[in-house]
Amino acid sequence: MAASGEQTGHPCGRWALVNGRLVLPREVVVGKALVGEGDRIVGVADPDALGAEGERIDVGGRIIAPGLVDIHTHGALGHTFNEPTAEAFEAITAANAAHGVTALLATVATAPIPALVQCLEAARAWMPPLSSPPHAGGVGGGAGCAHAAPTTCCGSPLSPPIT
Repeated sequence: MAASGEQTGHPCGRWALVNGRLVLPREVVVGKALVGEGDRIVGVADPDALGAEGERIDVGGRIIAPGLVDIHTHGALGHTFNEPTAEAFEAITAANAAHGVTALLATVATAPIPALVQCLEAARAWMPPLSSPPHAGGVGGGAGCAHAAPTTCCGSPLSPPIT
């Protein structure tokens, strides 16, 4: 609340979204709460473990999709997913995470097949073991891009821990 008693539009203090279907990088779960502090997501917890502190917001079975899922990104900070290096992938995903992206689909630009294969191999080597394998979509087709990574993001701080 603002000093005048008006709502600011920004959450204050600790809060939890409960009674929803929570979309996580590798699954959709029920029976968990998305926990936040101010305007930040801080984790996922069992609703019974929340205690009395903070506001519980019952979402009535709705889908909770924390953050942004970017289904088409070529890069960030001067790097692209056409660079088959861990350094490029780390810079891109860290920059996206800093702006609220919780999952992404890495997209490489059209390139010769050997270069695309290098990008896909680098994505496979860089991703955590539980991720699905990289795939190419639109190679040689109308879309003109190859999607080099699934909608997970390195098991990095993008995925809140489930407690």
